Amino acid sequence: MSEPDAQAVESEEDYRDKLPSAGRMAKAVEYLVASACILASRGELNAAMSLVDGGGVDLVLNRRGSSATLAV
Repeated sequence: MSEPDAQAVESEEDYRDKLPSAGRMAKAVEYLVASACILASRGELNAAMSLVDGGGVDLVLNRRGSSATLAV
């Protein structure tokens, strides 16, 4: 294998090694953002997260007693 090919294979392996921890960190940040929004609003905001990650929306916030939503 040539030098560039070896580097490409090595970088793919590095990516796969980091993938599980990156996903865990991303989910932790989503929970952190949701918690900060709820606390900053003194409990007036509700936060909802989807089970399936798709469409680019990680968090949906809405004020209690209102139908308006904010997708983040």
